Amino acid sequence: MHPRRLAHPLASALAALAFAVATIPGIALADQIGDLFNEFDANRDGGITLAEFSQHRAERFQKYDTDADQKISIEEFTAGVPADKLDSRKQRFAEMDTNHDGLLTEADMADRAHGQFTGMDQSGDGKVDLPEFTQAVHPVQNGSTTQ
Repeated sequence: MHPRRLAHPLASALAALAFAVATIPGIALADQIGDLFNEFDANRDGGITLAEFSQHRAERFQKYDTDADQKISIEEFTAGVPADKLDSRKQRFAEMDTNHDGLLTEADMADRAHGQFTGMDQSGDGKVDLPEFTQAVHPVQNGSTTQ
């Protein structure tokens, strides 16, 4: 069975997250992905629901919205990003800023979260399990790749 291709914004966001996780020394990649999965799986039932995924996204929104104006500017989104990763972070911002107003809002992020979740839930059962999550975050780890 050929895995479904993930939407580009999902792939780039999760790839960046996977890279960040994969650079932690002394921890196996599978363990790092499992730890990341557990961050999303709030009730630890072995599956991430849309509600859990959306909650995690909302928490990340609040983290980036440093001035608490309910909008994320490019400056907030790129604060503290190393110079060698700045261009890819700016590209991610542009992909998420679908109305091109230079700001990300809760609504922008909620719409994106729904699309990301749908892309990861390959079985269509309303939950993302660890193999589906692994496939989205690190396709090679799960024995296949997206194209």
